[in-house]
Amino acid sequence: MEKWIFLSFLILCFFEALCLVFYSPRLFGWFGALKKEKHLENPTKNRIAVLVPARNESATIEGLLKNLKAQTYSNFKVYVIVKEKNDLSIVLAHKYGFHAHVVADQTCKGDALDSCLHAIMRHDQTGFDAYLIIDADCAIEKNYVEEMNNALASGAQIIQGKKLVKNYHMEKKPTLQQACNGIIWTLMDEMGNRWKSRHNYVAFTVGTGIMLRKDIVEINDGWPYRSTLTEDVEFMNDIAANGYRTFYYGFAKLYMEEAPTLAMTNKRRKRWMTGVVDSRRLYNTKVNSMASISNRYFAHCLWIIYYYIGAATLYSIAAAIMGLVLLCLQNPAYLMAFIVAGSALGIVYLSYWVMSLFAVVIDWKNIKMPIWRKIVLIFAHPVFYMGYTWIVAGALLNLNSQRWDVIARVEADSTVTKA
Repeated sequence: MEKWIFLSFLILCFFEALCLVFYSPRLFGWFGALKKEKHLENPTKNRIAVLVPARNESATIEGLLKNLKAQTYSNFKVYVIVKEKNDLSIVLAHKYGFHAHVVADQTCKGDALDSCLHAIMRHDQTGFDAYLIIDADCAIEKNYVEEMNNALASGAQIIQGKKLVKNYHMEKKPTLQQACNGIIWTLMDEMGNRWKSRHNYVAFTVGTGIMLRKDIVEINDGWPYRSTLTEDVEFMNDIAANGYRTFYYGFAKLYMEEAPTLAMTNKRRKRWMTGVVDSRRLYNTKVNSMASISNRYFAHCLWIIYYYIGAATLYSIAAAIMGLVLLCLQNPAYLMAFIVAGSALGIVYLSYWVMSLFAVVIDWKNIKMPIWRKIVLIFAHPVFYMGYTWIVAGALLNLNSQRWDVIARVEADSTVTKA
């Protein structure tokens, strides 16, 4: 019996090795942060519309409005988008000299963006060269819009800046779970989008801190991505299918707020993963039929990790159950079953640990905590990331909520001190 149990573990190891081989092109992106990024300067002062979706965000939006008012760049207009005509965000927008746009029938962020874009295109005869989307709970550096304009000199149609954790700059410092979740931006940007941008592969898009050149808005006649909970992942799949050019620019820094509790963080993660799965189902045929081989790969390579982690997790559970059965039957092979069950789980943890170590080292200076806490973070983050296993399973089985639930905020009117 021990021989067969060990043989089954070898088969698992072979499958895991194959997954890593198929995922290896994406692993090259990890080293993208090691090459110094070139700073761009744009002699053209493009006219930019800044769109701020702000449904029920009056308690936290003023920090961003202050940041926008203090920008080193001046050729832009700000549009705060709300749902209710008596939303206090309207008063705050006018206080700082910005515009407000009410979309009473909005059911998601995509509705708000689409309505505002159509209103701008109808009423602003001068026209904008680009449209920059920033969520209301974010904070930005004082040169953020200027650097986003510089990034337009790349010739790309979709621009993304560097995403950082806002909580490190708040009075109340981040908890371990907030720090763990914040690592995702390093994984996505410095260990992914920077390298993919350099090689003209489709980047992983996030719906805040993203700028669309006017031709993309005109081609799409606004913002058509409203079929899932994650309009940004829908957008990424459409980018891949149509071969639009994306560009990651680390000099434009935006700070994103992490949720105050693990329950709220998991609600965000469930919403995001549900949208990822739904977007794959929605765009799979289009991407496979239209995208280049490279863009097709980078749009879907995350699924290789699902197979990698899913196989090891299911094997671990099955081996543990077998071990319990053999133990009840007083079969000495139970020990081998428990060993391979632990080893399969160890494969998952070790894989995430290597990734976590690399991420913390790469973004060391932006993780504002003592060295001993960074070391704890390296060992805790794999456990946190393993939580995605059940979240992805829920998305695949349609068990997660399809509603756009409200996420609690850390504190009202929080700002980044250096912005």
